[in-house]
Amino acid sequence: MSLIKAEVRKTLRALKVYPKKRWSQSFLIDSAIRERLVDATGVRAGDSVLEIGAGTGILTERLAERGATVVAIEKDRAFARHLEERFAGNMRVRVVQADFLDCDLAELVSPAALAIGNLPYHITTPILFQLLKFRALFKSVWLTMQREVAERIAAQPGNKDYGVLTLSLGVWFEARTLFTIPARAFYPAPQVESAFVKLAPLPEPRVSQQDLDSFRLVVRTAFQHRRKRIDNALSGLFAPAFKKGDIQKFLQNLGMDSGKRPEELSLVEYSVLARAFKALS
Repeated sequence: MSLIKAEVRKTLRALKVYPKKRWSQSFLIDSAIRERLVDATGVRAGDSVLEIGAGTGILTERLAERGATVVAIEKDRAFARHLEERFAGNMRVRVVQADFLDCDLAELVSPAALAIGNLPYHITTPILFQLLKFRALFKSVWLTMQREVAERIAAQPGNKDYGVLTLSLGVWFEARTLFTIPARAFYPAPQVESAFVKLAPLPEPRVSQQDLDSFRLVVRTAFQHRRKRIDNALSGLFAPAFKKGDIQKFLQNLGMDSGKRPEELSLVEYSVLARAFKALS
């Protein structure tokens, strides 16, 4: 048994707690993976880090050892108390017992922070949208998540995984899957593989700020009918402006193939649709 695995199990026994399935609690126990994660982030002395779901503090400790100042958010009271005891007197670590989804992140870190976390599988998407909401705070985001979600984030047009999540994050971030992590690297081992993902904020959004509301509406509407052609998927949304069948000509005038399905349109094409929809509204 590795030292880190033994440490995690010892902590759980001492706290007399068991990983909660309803919270998708699963703790990193592979020291080589931990080093690979930390090395990938490039975290260094003086960096400000927001850690999502600090758990037993295995990653927290390594980040602080690298010289970073860490705000460790942990929802579970038992683990939050453990973290407070473990890092008592360590000026580099601040423990916040809270639900990440309820936090005002602007009160916890200043701009140019790094966000790092091993995300609970059942709330990965809400956490991503919370990070999206506070995107201006982060110079980079580094997340361990279910491999299937990572594939959705980085999917290309025409891929079955391409959808609302891909496009919503793609407006603001460049997403890249760095490597996969086997289930055995965690305790308890999940039923699926994980992936380590980097989200790099873009200098400017890929959609014009004034078109963002229209973009979100068009994308959401299209993927509610993802099996339909794009002209049919958007017919209800554009209905007030067109007679039946005219939307095909409208899309063609925008340079689009009206026979494509929603998952086949690029972010740029959705941006064009959003601008056109706003002009009609």
